[in-house]
Amino acid sequence: MKRSLAWMGAGLVLVGAFVGCSADGDTGLIDGFTDPVEEEEKDGNSATLPPPSSDPDDDEPSVPDAGRRDSGASGGGDAGKDSGPPAPTPGDSCVDKNQIVSRLCGKCGKQETICESSDDAGTLSWSEYGSCAGELGSCLPGETRPCGNCGTQTCTSTCGWGACSGQPANHCTPGSIGFTGAGCPSGGLKSRVCKATCQWDDYSTLCESGPAVDLYGGVASATYARTDDGKLYAWGDGTDGQLGDGTNVHKNKMGLVPAPLGTALAVNVSHYGFTCGTFSDGSAKCWGANSSSYGLGDGSNSTSLTGVIPTGFSANVLQMAVGYYQGCGLFADGTAKCWGYNTYGQLGNGTTTTSKTPVTVGLTGISQIYSGYYTVCARKDEEAYCWGYNNYGQVGDGTTVNKNTPTLVIESGVASISPGYYHTCAVMTDKTVMCWGYGLYGRLGNNTTTNTSVPVGVLGIDGVGDLTNVEEVCAGYAHSCARLADGRIACWGYNNYGQLGTGNTTQTMVPKEVTSIANATKLVCGYNHTCAIDNGYVKCWGYNNFGQLGDGTTSNKTIPQLAQFL
Repeated sequence: MKRSLAWMGAGLVLVGAFVGCSADGDTGLIDGFTDPVEEEEKDGNSATLPPPSSDPDDDEPSVPDAGRRDSGASGGGDAGKDSGPPAPTPGDSCVDKNQIVSRLCGKCGKQETICESSDDAGTLSWSEYGSCAGELGSCLPGETRPCGNCGTQTCTSTCGWGACSGQPANHCTPGSIGFTGAGCPSGGLKSRVCKATCQWDDYSTLCESGPAVDLYGGVASATYARTDDGKLYAWGDGTDGQLGDGTNVHKNKMGLVPAPLGTALAVNVSHYGFTCGTFSDGSAKCWGANSSSYGLGDGSNSTSLTGVIPTGFSANVLQMAVGYYQGCGLFADGTAKCWGYNTYGQLGNGTTTTSKTPVTVGLTGISQIYSGYYTVCARKDEEAYCWGYNNYGQVGDGTTVNKNTPTLVIESGVASISPGYYHTCAVMTDKTVMCWGYGLYGRLGNNTTTNTSVPVGVLGIDGVGDLTNVEEVCAGYAHSCARLADGRIACWGYNNYGQLGTGNTTQTMVPKEVTSIANATKLVCGYNHTCAIDNGYVKCWGYNNFGQLGDGTTSNKTIPQLAQFL
């Protein structure tokens, strides 16, 4: 839009100024007029007229360059030197009725004032500015915000964030962890933490575990972990050689498991004193204790420190699951075989006859298999089946009668199962948790100590709502824990040794958040202890009589302890 001035003699005469609307809805002045400021500059005339928001003849976008920002604009402060008189102040007198003037506002938006009559006498003055419209930027010029690692970004005159500057030399992300193997034997690592100042603290003096990527356990007093370099470590009860290091020695720090057992893809640990694992060639091996009542699945009564292959487990084995006196394996074709003590039907073959060699479980199409004390469970697609010892309803079929064949417990929506000593828990596909069996100490998480032979929902943290967003659940002797999607862990049940990680030894019938765990990625429940991977570190808490916490002591701990490398 343009304004025009007609010259009458040597004097400047205002012909007119009218409000119009441009094609994009912007308010301006009608065509046919030239800018009075330009005319003044040509003539040297000092007549005072309010400037327009921008030169209408310029091919600039509707948001003017903030370097020409009027000093009266709101928000963001001075973005550059003024190119003309300041925008008018509401209430000041004006001479050009219906003239509209705009100023920048907010994030490079525009607000307008109009010259209008302010009283019955027709006195002209500038109106209040309208609302800020058309904000195209993301910030207010001059505004700052933190960025990167202790750096700062400043909003530019065009209402966009500038480059991140001011980060310290050798900066790091606060809370991140760095590792080095310098000065540590056999793959141990020293760590350092990035401070709040975005600079590294000193390396620790101890050689520790980490960064760990997986944990393996069972209802036992020993635990295994794998680090990101593929190495396998074990600690805790080594009485029968179940740590896989060729000895019968307990370890209160994480000890490297040498080859060949150290090459296992995954392992599962029995409370009685043996461990089984799967290997890259499709075979499985078991090592540790043996007895006349069950054996290691090879038909013998011999204890092994180096591992034996259970009969028929030389190929196509996907997973191993071991309980108190029984061992089971899942094959690639969806079948499973178990061996060992069978008084309660835990071998799942329709009998109660003990077998020192594997027998076929009466269920096909199995996706995963899990073993607790004397109870075994399997997931078939999203169905849950359990069998074996059922005196407290831990099979979950609505009875307390032992089952010697797989029995359907949950018909749909099952993601994973964890049988404990006398109770069983499962994560559902909707990220909630169900538990069933023995209710003593509140291990079912439903705010009672009552036994239940059918699955019941676990309450939320502190008993509020339902426990949701659960990625993993584990069941120990009489406690249970869940890992949440946001990295927290919650535990409930028996707590005499601090296995709930709450900083005390008080049992709880509803989930309580574990102290100082924020970014957990793995979780296992032992017999009376618990371990997790948090920020790449192995941390354990609870009963520690065999050193199963891995912290270099045999003292019980009520809060998570950092496991150390031998």
